[in-house]
Amino acid sequence: MNGIKRTVEHDGKSRDYWTVVPPGITGKLPTVLLFHGGMGTAAAIQRCANMDDKAATKGFITIYPEGHETPGLSEGKAWN
Repeated sequence: MNGIKRTVEHDGKSRDYWTVVPPGITGKLPTVLLFHGGMGTAAAIQRCANMDDKAATKGFITIYPEGHETPGLSEGKAWN
């Protein structure tokens, strides 16, 4: 997983996300959030979406939130 890992607390749950800022670009930038699907992961959507290269050429930040472990799912993560 590329990017800087960060965590936010909400309703007693920790939520991780990764932020990727294009190298050499500073100041305020547009931001795109990329949510993985059910049973997915932040790493999988980062790899499949290939948005970091586009962000570097177009000048925007990408953020990849991670779902959480969900009872009943054998793999991946979910949002509820």
